[in-house]
Amino acid sequence: MYRCVFLSFLLNISLSFGNPKLGSKNDDALWKVIEKKIAVDYASDFSSQDPERFIKYFAPNSKIDVYQYGKDILSEHSHSKPMRFYNGNVFSSLIRFRIPIALMAKTLFRRLKKQNYKESKIDLLGLTIENNFIGAYIRYDRLNKDNIVYYSARGYYKLKKIFGVWYIIEMNTYRDSEAVNALVGYERMMKPVFDVDKKLID
Repeated sequence: MYRCVFLSFLLNISLSFGNPKLGSKNDDALWKVIEKKIAVDYASDFSSQDPERFIKYFAPNSKIDVYQYGKDILSEHSHSKPMRFYNGNVFSSLIRFRIPIALMAKTLFRRLKKQNYKESKIDLLGLTIENNFIGAYIRYDRLNKDNIVYYSARGYYKLKKIFGVWYIIEMNTYRDSEAVNALVGYERMMKPVFDVDKKLID
């Protein structure tokens, strides 16, 4: 009898590690907070093309690093040099040899305007919890004013909680490919329950 109980315990542990998903109230609450922040609020404010509404998602008075990966995402040389920004005033940015994030935002939205950009749609795919930050794995589409998707990509954003608010401290962007899953450790991430259940049904 004890042997059966022990084997059952081991099986449950194995399934828990092999099939991470949301379940506890804390996990569910965290997922809802980050999903609303990134897939709803951030998507809406980014789509507004208002630099101020975009900037508020980044940690205040902090260094922000952005990495953009190329086509050969599995190569150690696939990403460009990190773009180093600072979310603060111009003087604070310059003494740290960083670009003011406000300048980056204006440049970004000026470029999107030339692309006939209308809005972005974002899906939260998974979450990781580290010691001092969480990682949000996302996929996003950019639509033009004809409501046609003209660009798709994936991202892994690191967020840090400051005075009770989650802020972005690092962004990694990738081309839209299933190969990114292995690179960001998607199998180990928390996922919504319905995603796991769908896989079991399929």
